[in-house]
Amino acid sequence: MDFINDPINKLIKNISIPASLGMLFNSMFNFTDTYFAGNLIGKEGLGALTASFPLFFIFLALGSGIGTGVNVLVSNALGASNIKKAKQIAGNAIVFTHIFSIVLSIVAFFSMPYLVRLVSTIDFYNGTLQYMNVLVLGMVFFVVTGVYNSLLQTQGDTISFTKILLITVVINAILDPLFLGIFGILPNFGVSGLAIATVISNVITYLYIFNKLKKTEFMKQLVKEDYKLKYENIKAILIQGIPASLNMATMVLGMFVIMNGIKKIGTSNTMAGYGPAIRIEQLVLLPTIGFNVAAMTLVARNYGAKNYERISKIYNKLLFYGFIITFIGTIVSLIFGKYLFRIFTSDVEVMKHGLNYLYIDAWVFYAYVIVAISISTLQGLKKPNYGIFIGLYRQFVVPIIFIFIFCNIMKINENGIWYSIFISTWSAAMITLFYTKFTIKKLKYKIPLENSKK
Repeated sequence: MDFINDPINKLIKNISIPASLGMLFNSMFNFTDTYFAGNLIGKEGLGALTASFPLFFIFLALGSGIGTGVNVLVSNALGASNIKKAKQIAGNAIVFTHIFSIVLSIVAFFSMPYLVRLVSTIDFYNGTLQYMNVLVLGMVFFVVTGVYNSLLQTQGDTISFTKILLITVVINAILDPLFLGIFGILPNFGVSGLAIATVISNVITYLYIFNKLKKTEFMKQLVKEDYKLKYENIKAILIQGIPASLNMATMVLGMFVIMNGIKKIGTSNTMAGYGPAIRIEQLVLLPTIGFNVAAMTLVARNYGAKNYERISKIYNKLLFYGFIITFIGTIVSLIFGKYLFRIFTSDVEVMKHGLNYLYIDAWVFYAYVIVAISISTLQGLKKPNYGIFIGLYRQFVVPIIFIFIFCNIMKINENGIWYSIFISTWSAAMITLFYTKFTIKKLKYKIPLENSKK
């Protein structure tokens, strides 16, 4: 795959489709767990999984930023034909991520009882804690696999991750009922059983992706010296990775804001209904996730090669494709949302509250895509800090203000929370769209300047 010269449409297709399928199968872990939690455990299971999502996401965010930094730095180095630097970044990233994720797992385990109190209602506290305690023990497999996959993506391989996830999703679907005592082979572990099944599946993914990575021509070139941690390499990874992690952390901050709003204004049915609605939202947006990978990888390569004109074309094409997909997703959600909800629960009250959110959120789908593609593009341009500021604006500042206005002053009940999401996301999308286009436009002025220096 020639990132610099191949047709843009072809590259987007070859990168984004496998990446989106990979994310689809990855999200199937959540769908599967939610299905069995709702149908075999009940509202308590749904509530526990809903409350646990922001907690696990924040720990993954801390690790996934490393993967983003690795993707950008290795892609830039390869685009500039600096193979030596690319090898050093890759080797250092692998060693550092293992150490980091082990420490993170230990810290997460001992702090979990306090963190669960922040997001869970009393009804769901025990279930949430049990689920999270198991997941954090497998943290190294989640985090390091992400970095391995980022390295594969820099080589144009987005299909290996998809293949193994297709297999492990099936394994997880078999293990879930097994650990819930359905087959009578094992006792019923409750929500902990769902977490055990997820960790086992991710161990298999970790081993497979590691095996695929070590067989690539790029990794075969790495020598012992490349794995020795060097301050400048770790610093470079963290400079790119920390803003990416903080951007994802702001999403978790937003979840905390929403969860806190639900705890104060909504009911246990609101909390339980919010979970399946989020799963449906994820299902709609999954086809666009690959666009983020394509944006970061293609922009980083072309930026490293100083091919600035091409970057604008990549960005605009990705936005167009994102609009087509989310337009279809919005229509499908509005028409078939109630039928999709029945997959997760038959509780009428839970469904009612969840659909309240989904029918408002369906009009925000394209705004999510604008923000995500733009931030990935900026990361590829080695400008990762913007994501932090727009994340705080979208996830924290604006929602708090409008939740207070809608729910406390105007008394619009829980729908006020959903309206605040609409306003914060669309305003952030417009700001981000203009900023990204302005940043790309400035690159064009670098061409004559760099030519004059030659």
